Amino acid sequence: MLLARFHFPCVYPHSHDRYELLIILPENNEQFSVLVKTISETDKLGRILDAPFYSQMARVRVPRFKLAMTPSLALKDTLKEMGITRLFGDADLRKIADEPLFVSDVVHQAVLEVNKTDAVASAASGLSGFAD
Repeated sequence: MLLARFHFPCVYPHSHDRYELLIILPENNEQFSVLVKTISETDKLGRILDAPFYSQMARVRVPRFKLAMTPSLALKDTLKEMGITRLFGDADLRKIADEPLFVSDVVHQAVLEVNKTDAVASAASGLSGFAD
């Protein structure tokens, strides 16, 4: 169990100044699924991040946990919706290999692990394909 006692603006400071863990709690018995949907479909997250934080003493207990995307996220359709279509067809990938390559799919995997002293996040993406 991660237990800390110090002043911080709803943000857990890590050993690296580049990263912070922001904890957002649902309001007044709001279900977690409702919170996720609201943040995903509105600018609520942006408003939360833009709002001024104030310092308040609090006791925070965060259990150790590990979250992993299972299965990996397939990104082919998402990338096509973003306009990246040539990659899956007649892409010119000669700077990667001598023979013509064809990309059939792109996948992504992410993991977040929180332990007694820190939070560690990792991610990896991969392409699968064939040579003509």
